[in-house]
Amino acid sequence: MLFTIITEQEKVLPFYITGIGMQVYQEPIKRPEGFHYYQWTYCSKGSGVFLIGGKEYVIEEGTGFFFSPDIPHEYHATGETWETYWLTFYGNNLPSLLNLFNVGPWEIFIPERVEESIKLFHEIEHDLLQDNLEKNIHTSAKLYEFLILFKSSKRLGADRPLNNKRMKLKPIISYMESNYGHDISLEELAFLINVTPHHLCKLFKSTLGMTPFQYLIQLRLQAAKQLLLLSPHLKIMEIAQLVSYSDTSYFCSIFKKQENITPQDFRKLHGILV
Repeated sequence: MLFTIITEQEKVLPFYITGIGMQVYQEPIKRPEGFHYYQWTYCSKGSGVFLIGGKEYVIEEGTGFFFSPDIPHEYHATGETWETYWLTFYGNNLPSLLNLFNVGPWEIFIPERVEESIKLFHEIEHDLLQDNLEKNIHTSAKLYEFLILFKSSKRLGADRPLNNKRMKLKPIISYMESNYGHDISLEELAFLINVTPHHLCKLFKSTLGMTPFQYLIQLRLQAAKQLLLLSPHLKIMEIAQLVSYSDTSYFCSIFKKQENITPQDFRKLHGILV
């Protein structure tokens, strides 16, 4: 096992690894006050029990558990052998990233891509053993890859309120994706899921960090960028109309405000001269 030294300068990294290890005989752990870091643990052999949030989970070969800092928990083997891989990490950007990935405060998981995860685990371990002053920076990037793999895992057991919110917004998102080229009212969107416009705005803000119309603007500009690049024969005015902006000047001002560049210059930046 290996524990890293993180300097004050390196703490500005969005996320970083604090420890890594593989144990053939996982010792019992009891943390009534929780742990300072995030932890990912995968069982490669044997079985054990993980207790958290008043619940008990059996962790067998091919499954694992994850938890966030400061949550009381404990785990121990249920037989003679409980072989585990574990990774601990931290960083100020982790809460927002894990929120985006819809990862709960703790998770019981089954990796979808076990071989890739273990391979990356060993690469991280190898890098941290090197005499390299920038190893924490390099492994920060690999930790991001590792978390993306974790995102694809099948997750079981933990309560994820955010997931319920996202599911509730799914009809709204689908409707906007199909109708961004038309005028859409807030009342129209709220009606789709039988809530008030005010409640819909609160739901959007708490789930996606933006209002419904801010999201709609992003959809329209995403479509506009595709049209600018894939349909060079279309004039800016025509593209504006296709994404529901009858006023070309207003469309250009919205585009520049969001992208820091005009639609015409966006085309030029990508080598399209019309």
